[in-house]
Amino acid sequence: MNITIFGRAAQALIKKPCSTLTIDEGFTDPFTIPPIISQLRGQTKIFQLYFQQRGSQTNAIVAKIFEDTEPLPLPTPTSTNIVTTTR
Repeated sequence: MNITIFGRAAQALIKKPCSTLTIDEGFTDPFTIPPIISQLRGQTKIFQLYFQQRGSQTNAIVAKIFEDTEPLPLPTPTSTNIVTTTR
């Protein structure tokens, strides 16, 4: 699956706003990959996705990015009371 990361998720991944890369650091050539992005190559990340339906197309949106070694914030398990009856 190919995923393009935008906005806050991209900023969290590279630890700075994308505007800093283009405006402040001058990476305006679309064929030049800034070193901070090149350093991500080969790293393992965990992506939390949600899916958005637009007409007949479904888009995968990156909600959050976790380090591979980071504990995942899983929901607290819930239990239901089961009452067993016999007849």
